[in-house]
Amino acid sequence: MKYLFILMLVLVPLANADVDISIDTTTENEKRYLIKIANELAYLQELTQKAKRAADPNARISLDYIALENDLREMRRALEAHVTAPSRSPRKVTKLELTVGSYQ
Repeated sequence: MKYLFILMLVLVPLANADVDISIDTTTENEKRYLIKIANELAYLQELTQKAKRAADPNARISLDYIALENDLREMRRALEAHVTAPSRSPRKVTKLELTVGSYQ
């Protein structure tokens, strides 16, 4: 009985949800924000290069600029890949297997 109650607590809100979970698209509004974030990351990459040139090479403790540049590049690449990806994922189609007399 306890498990049935927990199951109902999970399923009832899902049944009343207004979201169509069969569609895996990115909204135009979301794309605009993601593009803006990617542009900001490009600007941060420029600032990182300027900071790297301005850094004291003899400093006892220095920032790992190579790792920072790699992280910024990877985040930007991931955002751009997400924004330019098709709006729907292709579905895997299974082969139909028909046998003689299967519809009788």
